Amino acid sequence: MQKKAKYISKSLALIAVLFCLVGLFTDSPFSWINVWLFLAPAMIIQEFIEMPAKGKSRIYSMVSIVAFSLLFGMAVLDLVIG
Repeated sequence: MQKKAKYISKSLALIAVLFCLVGLFTDSPFSWINVWLFLAPAMIIQEFIEMPAKGKSRIYSMVSIVAFSLLFGMAVLDLVIG
């Protein structure tokens, strides 16, 4: 299961990097918030995989998961509204 999660996470991060490169090297309209549509889920999956069982590091992981979830929510909202 962790191999599949790592594969999905790396694939989403690669898509986000490709979006950045396309935005930099083409004249197409580009919004940086759209990169978070793929980068935020990749980071959330990565944090779930590396989350320790207990301790202060677990609190850091939970806070970063919440922050990435908020960024993903803002990107989805921008996609729906805009």
